[in-house]
Amino acid sequence: MSAASEKRASQRVPQNTPILFAINTPDGHGGEKKERQKATIADISATGMGIFTTAHLTTGQFVHFIKDQPHWKLPDAGLVVWCLRHGAGFRVGLEFVI
Repeated sequence: MSAASEKRASQRVPQNTPILFAINTPDGHGGEKKERQKATIADISATGMGIFTTAHLTTGQFVHFIKDQPHWKLPDAGLVVWCLRHGAGFRVGLEFVI
């Protein structure tokens, strides 16, 4: 796909950076708990990012980025816009929640 046909509002920049995030999962007692997950940032822009992860995320789900990572300068959370199977894991598109 050429840059001219790209429909994104912000240019994506390739990355290969590990990150940690948390998702809410049922705790088995009618409540929820935060479950930490690992991911690798595939690309990033001013409005969102693409990640690779083994966690199956659903469209509309929120992820909360773990901020105790070195040089963290991103928003607190992201909204899952899409999630596709990719090899043994998933490729996920996130929109930053400001």
